[in-house]
Amino acid sequence: MEKTAYNPSMNLYSPSGYAMPFELPEPCPLVITLGYGNQQHPVTGEKFFHHGVDFKVSPHTWLKALATGIVSGISTNNRKGFQITVNYRNYAAGDNSSFDVTYSHIREVVGGFGRNVKAGDNIAVCDGLLHVEVRFNGEEVNPLEFLTMVRDNLMMQEQNAMTGNNPEMATLDFPVSTPYDAQQPEIDQMYTRFFGRYMADLHDFLNYLALIHGVFLSSMTEIEKKKLLTTP
Repeated sequence: MEKTAYNPSMNLYSPSGYAMPFELPEPCPLVITLGYGNQQHPVTGEKFFHHGVDFKVSPHTWLKALATGIVSGISTNNRKGFQITVNYRNYAAGDNSSFDVTYSHIREVVGGFGRNVKAGDNIAVCDGLLHVEVRFNGEEVNPLEFLTMVRDNLMMQEQNAMTGNNPEMATLDFPVSTPYDAQQPEIDQMYTRFFGRYMADLHDFLNYLALIHGVFLSSMTEIEKKKLLTTP
């Protein structure tokens, strides 16, 4: 199976908006039990390539449609159990591309083959593990890169819906600096880990990490940490 690196030209446009694949109860963090790419078996030491990403989820968690799409496959697999595939077509003008997302270790599917779905629709019930694989026009991509794109689109959608928002500011061509620029790689890792989908800005996200998870940037002083914990 060919693999391709995600790039901005692959951005998904969805008429119904965007949603994350599942919701986590507070204050549970996102847990990735096995990442994408080259891996080593923890017991046997055998090296192998993992074609998806495994998430730890609570049994009976709802699996949600990420965007406007159609259920294009329902099957069973000896290793991966019950599976459902959703085709998310790109609705951008003149774009014929699409993403096929396969979810494995499913307990129960809601609806059936050919069902049209919108962002946030319940499409299945998860078991204790969720395995996700993603293909763009038939070529394999890193699911975390795809889900990060969906998360970013969702955050932009929510920001645009805020009262008094001025979305055209995002198109102005001048640099915008923040006190956290030097920690951007660490912040990106935190975003991926915690899926802060309802964070409207960076300060809110850092405040959320501090209050709910007790997580801080490694460069923060005790005074800065205390400020985050006490600022409304």
